Amino acid sequence: MINEYQTQNELNPKLWTDGEFNNKLRLQLLKIARAFYKFLSIEADIKDVTLTGSNANYNWTKHSDIDLHLIINYKDINDNSVLVRELMQSKKSLWNNTYPIKFKGMNIELYAQDSNEPHASTGVYSLFNNDWVHKPNSDIVSVEDDAIDRKAKPYEYEIDNLDPYADNLLDKIQNLKARLKQLRQTGLESVGEYSIENLAFKSLRNSGHLGKLSELEKDLTLIQLTPTLEIKEQWPSGPFGEKNSYSNYGGPWGTGHHHKTDFKKGPGKTPTKSIGHGRGEEEKKDDKITGYKPVDEAKKKKKKSKIDMVLPRGEQKVLKAEDKDYKRGLLVELLDNGGYEMAYWYDKPNKPYPVEIIVDGKSIKKDGKIVEMKFHPQDYYDEQDKDKK
Repeated sequence: MINEYQTQNELNPKLWTDGEFNNKLRLQLLKIARAFYKFLSIEADIKDVTLTGSNANYNWTKHSDIDLHLIINYKDINDNSVLVRELMQSKKSLWNNTYPIKFKGMNIELYAQDSNEPHASTGVYSLFNNDWVHKPNSDIVSVEDDAIDRKAKPYEYEIDNLDPYADNLLDKIQNLKARLKQLRQTGLESVGEYSIENLAFKSLRNSGHLGKLSELEKDLTLIQLTPTLEIKEQWPSGPFGEKNSYSNYGGPWGTGHHHKTDFKKGPGKTPTKSIGHGRGEEEKKDDKITGYKPVDEAKKKKKKSKIDMVLPRGEQKVLKAEDKDYKRGLLVELLDNGGYEMAYWYDKPNKPYPVEIIVDGKSIKKDGKIVEMKFHPQDYYDEQDKDKK
């Protein structure tokens, strides 16, 4: 029950007193509108700044925003009104997300409206002239709860049952948002603010379903746009080539049957004891400049046998990456069959997120979610050795 289908007996007392708009608030809102105008970076005269929506009407609720519209002529910016409208929508979204300004718990939402665009709201108040453009009617409007629910519930169900692992999830979300936009617009154009379609849209907003949809879209977009670059190693020929790399289980201690992993020694000046051992003062100075630190061999030997973590069998462990900018990491589990199951998580460690899977330097899947590594007992490796001989 959203209580927006039934009007109040007065305008919102947080903004209005006996039908008069709070003058101090009016001046503050005009100041905010001026800052928004500068943010738009356009050359078009402001024809008016208006208050519209529920807070300029008798159907306000505790969920109502303060909708502030700058009235400009889009043609003063460019003859392509569609292009200008898209620009204004983008600027609106960027401003409202960057500057989430509130007054007494109500969001102040700004938008640059075309002066040639018909507005569906029955209540519009001019902050420039401190007077009504369209004065609302306080007559009681009654709409059946069931009618609103019948229109909103299918969308609620669709949003609640979106599959987070679906490959085309982002397309589904964008399609759903387009349908919801069309739903509201149809109701506003045909009946007005009290249309079933508009009230169903508000019901979805108040229940948090629209917010849930937007957050999911933002998370997926961020994941898709995050760069994942594979850096291919360049190995020289000769004794220092890849074949003799100790990090690849080669060299004098290599067994020759292990698979290459991503866990290698870094490109420091002393990747092994024999190379770079006994550096002089000049090389120490290089360490200071480049940020590489000399390797303490005694500590290195101690760390070699150190086990950072013991995985319990059948229990998933959450590992978090050392990252200041993003919350991300791995979900790791030692399976009952001795293998390992791994997945990448982002933002919240409650579900796998798609990530590119690379095995032995080859991309296997661009949006894989769960990777399983099989366990092979010792006799498997012995058999591999026999085959090589």
